[in-house]
Amino acid sequence: MLESEIIQIKDLIVEEIEPEIIYYCETAPLHIFLVIWDIEMGNMEKHIYLRRILKYVNVPIDITTYSSKGFKKYIQQNFLSDLVNSSRILYEKDKIPILQN
Repeated sequence: MLESEIIQIKDLIVEEIEPEIIYYCETAPLHIFLVIWDIEMGNMEKHIYLRRILKYVNVPIDITTYSSKGFKKYIQQNFLSDLVNSSRILYEKDKIPILQN
């Protein structure tokens, strides 16, 4: 996946839902986006909503979502910990936009 495609996906997510943070991890052949998003909606509903936003993305991606509270609770689990450790941060809500990329 090209860097421009990664940034385009990040921008689509940020414009639509204003997440707390977005992590990106490339694990061939998938590209994983971990989205931390605080809204009164279950993880499955969040996942479906993000899939609708990204329905025209033509590369294999996976989306994982957590609330900030859920993320802090489950960060010690192997899957989530490994994912975060092998990811890079694409977006943080309270960071200066010029520094994000």
